[in-house]
Amino acid sequence: MSLEKLSPEVLQLILRFAHPSAHFPFALTSKTLYENSLNILERHRTANQKYTIASDIKPLDTIPDLLRSAYGSGADGIEAWYVRELEIWQDRSSWDEWTECEISTEGKISYERDSSITSPFSLGEQRKFLFNSPWGEALFMEGNEELLANAQRELQSGHDGFLKMLLIAGLPRLETLKFVKDGKQRPASFLWLSKAMKQSIKTSIWPLGLQSLRKVYAGIAVDPETEGLAVPRGGIELARLLRLPNIEEIYFCDLDMEFPEYFDPELYERDPSHPEAGTIIDKMDYDDYWEMEEILAHRKTSTVKKLTLDRVASFDSDAREIILGAPKSLESFLVRGIKNFRPTYDHPHTRFNQFRTIVAALSKHQNRSLRDLVVYEKEHIDGDPRCHLYSPLELKNFNHLQIVSVCLEDMIPTPTWTPNTTWSREVSLNRNDPNYSSLVQKFIEAFPTSISALAFCSTKANAIYTASKLDYLEDGLIAMIESGQYTSLTDIYIDDVELHSLEPRATVAFRKAIELGLERGVKIHTLTNTHLSNHQKPVFPVMPDRYYLETGPFGFRSPKQVFNPLKGSWVKRSCRGCGACETCTRAYTRDAWAIFKATET
Repeated sequence: MSLEKLSPEVLQLILRFAHPSAHFPFALTSKTLYENSLNILERHRTANQKYTIASDIKPLDTIPDLLRSAYGSGADGIEAWYVRELEIWQDRSSWDEWTECEISTEGKISYERDSSITSPFSLGEQRKFLFNSPWGEALFMEGNEELLANAQRELQSGHDGFLKMLLIAGLPRLETLKFVKDGKQRPASFLWLSKAMKQSIKTSIWPLGLQSLRKVYAGIAVDPETEGLAVPRGGIELARLLRLPNIEEIYFCDLDMEFPEYFDPELYERDPSHPEAGTIIDKMDYDDYWEMEEILAHRKTSTVKKLTLDRVASFDSDAREIILGAPKSLESFLVRGIKNFRPTYDHPHTRFNQFRTIVAALSKHQNRSLRDLVVYEKEHIDGDPRCHLYSPLELKNFNHLQIVSVCLEDMIPTPTWTPNTTWSREVSLNRNDPNYSSLVQKFIEAFPTSISALAFCSTKANAIYTASKLDYLEDGLIAMIESGQYTSLTDIYIDDVELHSLEPRATVAFRKAIELGLERGVKIHTLTNTHLSNHQKPVFPVMPDRYYLETGPFGFRSPKQVFNPLKGSWVKRSCRGCGACETCTRAYTRDAWAIFKATET
């Protein structure tokens, strides 16, 4: 029997129970079926416009409708079917806080209470969310009575962490999830999501929303004042994110992952005050470490391609092996140190140490796939006693490395110690030294030939680079370009190095290298090279900021901002080598600028 012969009421009933993905093919079958599908198709159009990018800025306008749609059936699921991106801005702790967020252009988030707001969910809906969804069985399995009690209390009181986690889990085609950084605590919905992932890892039952997730941004900062706050721990949350079935990109802000070297759980249970028993925090770290080791025990299991760690205070050496060995084929690894960090008793770490071991772990586990190895805010990151960051020769094991951050000091060879010589950190960089040419040639051997962009970062904010070091860097870059080995090399960033001097220099540096680069198609970005676009089109990966959020008030980025490849962020456009401002005259004297300008003209 043909569908066209059925009555309109029967056709409407079929559409009501049909999956949203079947509605459009159904309507295309014939004119009759199309005419009977007009109402459903209009719902699709409205849902596509309203919910493709959803957020909790107006929670009563989105959260209840999307939850009902996510856990409905047939045409009830149309709204949830269209959500591709979800942005979580603010926690609410009671129903009277479910009002619209007020977000200032400076990034301040606030809302007013409204005592007239009550729960929009009936008791039947609450029970359905808890038990009658495919997710309930996995989350509230036997032994999780306390978790169930917490969820019930939140549903009754209006605390939205559990509800937003349920929404994330129920959106069948959710691809991108963004959490806005809120003070020094992680959002309640993110902590609930972490608990949910823990249960999914145990049961191997992943709800649709977690199966479809491709990108997770945990902690996008919108308020500059949060930069100086203490960093929450987060190692176990990061490990669980790596186990999402189809995850491709993770941005994780605030990481303090330092595990105790030794901990005796039996001693702790007998006498928590014993000096060798550790503290409550130690016990938490100890348990987290063993869970992390268990869930990421099998190497090459995570599908993540890009891993970005922002504001890293510490990264335990054992955890580095576990985290960096988890991806099947990691392509991009970005890390940024903490700027303006105010340490506390619980968070005493101010610098990310032993970065050289990070490079060693990546070389061991990701050498065939890694393309980006980028460090931002280098002055807050240390290598080890032998290196300021890492030895460039350690990059030779990477087969396809393209974009790299390197410390200039690590390019300067150190002498070999013998009993008859005095130890010195640096060798002579005098151009008249007989060994100078062999030192310069080490630039040719330092990097994989696949690199396309290099950024030379300074060791720290008050580092001093003498004229001999700048000459050595220029001669090394010339040797690299002339060697013909680096055929993919297009950009070299050294503008930060010029600013680090005791007093303004009398001669503008890097002129020969810039001219050679122009001939060979290599852009050498310096303070004086005004022929370039001033970093308007970033070559290096960009760290997420407030402009990554689609539903906020921030709109478009100001055209007066340019990307800084040493900070990973957008900054106010520079003067483009005016030769008269404070920045320019800190690097070179006014006479040097005048001679340079005349030569350029």
